[in-house]
Amino acid sequence: MGLRGQVDSGLRWLARGLLSWASFACIPIGMMLVVAGWHTLGGLLIVGGIIAYFLVDPIMFLLDLGSPKGRDPEDEGSRQARK
Repeated sequence: MGLRGQVDSGLRWLARGLLSWASFACIPIGMMLVVAGWHTLGGLLIVGGIIAYFLVDPIMFLLDLGSPKGRDPEDEGSRQARK
């Protein structure tokens, strides 16, 4: 795996972690908003946080499956040389 592949993998790992923790943080924030009197917004954050927490990994998995796999130009040249 080249440098570009490592950076891409690192960015996906970072995005997965940030989304997971952000969705998890929505639950207590929503609870605080409900107690403070913002019932609708708090309820939406709680429900959205629960749903997002369980959907982050499947969504990121689907994005990983859909990413195009680029060919290495050096690999293409070596294939042509072998012919």
